Amino acid sequence: RMPLLESESELDSLVSRESSFLLNNVLLVGAALAVFLGTMFPVISEAFRGTKVTVNEVIAGINRILGKNVKPTYAPRRAGDVMHSHADISLARKVLGYEPVVPFEEGLKRTVEFFMARSPQDRL
Repeated sequence: RMPLLESESELDSLVSRESSFLLNNVLLVGAALAVFLGTMFPVISEAFRGTKVTVNEVIAGINRILGKNVKPTYAPRRAGDVMHSHADISLARKVLGYEPVVPFEEGLKRTVEFFMARSPQDRL
């Protein structure tokens, strides 16, 4: 009698309603994750570095490393823009004994070198 009670656990086809539903959910979760990481990365990176770094400082650092003088383009502030955020690592220091080991400038230099070592067609 058990075989009669078991449901079919197969998709009808790759273009069925079930497949489309699953694909839409996977895409939604992926988009939500991308937005979450894009929003939280600055806070997380400040929490682990323990220093506040502005976008202008990042641009200046990349200019120094590459020997360039790229000027940022400023646009009017948009609704929802976060003007300042700063995470505090004092709790991680106290509880975990955490201390950053790579200064910001060195980490930026390593990142730029990594991307410059890639072939031009692999660079984004």
